[in-house]
Amino acid sequence: MLPSAADYLSRHALAGSHLFVVFLAGLSAVLSLAHLPFGLYHTFAIESRFDFNRTTWRLWLVDRVKGILLSAAIGVPLLYAVYGFMALTGRCGGCGCSPFWSPCRW
Repeated sequence: MLPSAADYLSRHALAGSHLFVVFLAGLSAVLSLAHLPFGLYHTFAIESRFDFNRTTWRLWLVDRVKGILLSAAIGVPLLYAVYGFMALTGRCGGCGCSPFWSPCRW
């Protein structure tokens, strides 16, 4: 599944650092969506059952949006820095191998 996602992104004119960042951001978004029902259950079912929950739906949603924005503000530049470091050292940068699903050629 991961190679087909990278092929799809490559066909849409993404390469190098942009491919790296978009791929990992997309993977993070999919994993966040998978965790969403568990977060809802934890906040509104378990905590409410024991009277620990003071969170409203609006507050929960605003908190999630703030978390996404903060993750993007910190994570995207960090991903570009990681890719730049890998390209600078010659490890999985411009050699054509991908650090996601194939072993890197050190």
